[in-house]
Amino acid sequence: MYAEFRKVLARSTVYTLQYWGCFVQNEMVLDEETSSEMNFVHFIILEFGEAYKMNKQKAYLYLRKYGGLDFIYKHWWALHTDNPYYAVRDIFDVCQKNGGHL
Repeated sequence: MYAEFRKVLARSTVYTLQYWGCFVQNEMVLDEETSSEMNFVHFIILEFGEAYKMNKQKAYLYLRKYGGLDFIYKHWWALHTDNPYYAVRDIFDVCQKNGGHL
């Protein structure tokens, strides 16, 4: 039955579930820290892709494959206070140590 539900992102914090033409609004309010983390992860993936001449999809897949995303999620609080140049370089170093060579 749950497979019949289709999630549609209406806004960043409000999800609309569509079930046979009936709409149900479910407010999903994120706390400030989670919202900040999501914004930083999105930002740093784009910065990483720009720095290494990748589109955002390739940058995401590269980071996921070589442990960069795990590093970002684990250390995002420290990374977001650093200059993006140095944060991207640190993330690249982690990926390179895990076998990711560009």
